[in-house]
Amino acid sequence: TMIFQNAEIPTTILQQLGGHARLNAFLGVKSYAHTEDSLSFRFKARGLKGINTVKVELDPMDTYNVTFLRANKNGAKIVAETTDVYCDELVDLVERTTGLYLHF
Repeated sequence: TMIFQNAEIPTTILQQLGGHARLNAFLGVKSYAHTEDSLSFRFKARGLKGINTVKVELDPMDTYNVTFLRANKNGAKIVAETTDVYCDELVDLVERTTGLYLHF
């Protein structure tokens, strides 16, 4: 099912992370943003080093660049970045970097 209108890549990224219900259950997602080739989500749970936003962007090599941010009303600060991430590594990378779980 398409979650974001006319946005196949962000919808696929969301599915690869376990879907909205799972992200919401484990992280308490506050909002999503997307472009044609990326998905960002901000969440209530506080990750390591204050991480509360993750951006996953598809690159031309068909892998992902993942940016972890600490965002507040004054802007966002990059806490960590990882490039060349394969789709089957997304969940593990998010869990390791944030210290928050996306599955039992």
